[in-house]
Amino acid sequence: MKKIFLLIYFLILTLTPSNNLQCRDIKTESAIFNTLVGGFTSGIGAVINKNKDESYLQTFAKGFLVGSAGGYIMFHGKKLNRLISTEQNLSYAYASRFVYSIGNSIVENGAENINFWDKFHYDFGFVRFEVNTNKFSIQPEILPLTFIGTIYLATKGNLEFKKTIQSGTFIFKTDIYANPEDPTSLDNFGALTPVNGIVYNAESEYYDFNFMMAHEFVHTFQHQDFSGINLFFKPQFDSLKNKYPKFNKLCQWISPDLNVAMFYLNYFVIQGGLSNWDNNFLEMEAEGVIKL
Repeated sequence: MKKIFLLIYFLILTLTPSNNLQCRDIKTESAIFNTLVGGFTSGIGAVINKNKDESYLQTFAKGFLVGSAGGYIMFHGKKLNRLISTEQNLSYAYASRFVYSIGNSIVENGAENINFWDKFHYDFGFVRFEVNTNKFSIQPEILPLTFIGTIYLATKGNLEFKKTIQSGTFIFKTDIYANPEDPTSLDNFGALTPVNGIVYNAESEYYDFNFMMAHEFVHTFQHQDFSGINLFFKPQFDSLKNKYPKFNKLCQWISPDLNVAMFYLNYFVIQGGLSNWDNNFLEMEAEGVIKL
């Protein structure tokens, strides 16, 4: 277990572009980053979940190729958020998430070492709707860390029901004024996305609401970038399911989302957090991929 966590940390550390690079082409970096994240998480997961009669090299190669394709689709899903800004319409968040979810599903299927078309998921806030294409069934599942984060969001503002339905993502509004004595205060930002949900500041002087939303929707996707790592722990979960029938029933309604924790590791530890906003790759990606 400890080795798996060290491997995950090494992956994030090595795959995320350096925040010290100058003269950057963010869209190219983002395309490479998403492709490699998809490829390596899928390849490693496939090896962890391989059958006994499968070779390590062939299994990794297959997983890497499948995951790379999925990661590249994820990149294009992020890019589609620009339509929220250019068309001034939050509803385009559904289209961008649908494309991103196709890529993200392919990565997870590769990490599970199954056919890339076997499962498809679409997340609405803290609820994941997983489609089994073989059984043609839909299973709603709770994402626990995202659920906790959504509760946190609810303490920071009021639910904007119309915008939530319009975008397919929980959106909250607050009117807290900025604190000029603390430049890193959360109140100084136009919006925040601690999980797959957004709280925006109605008192912010941010220049373009829909551009700000497009930026934040990229962040909601970034929380899922490393979702393939959840399949690294599939053997342990399967063992617990076989040993404890009640745990097995519970898991039918819960989907692990350790990827949220990996986002925070990347954002605050590796990228330097809010104090390094101008050089934080995750902020630069969210800003850069939505520009024409």
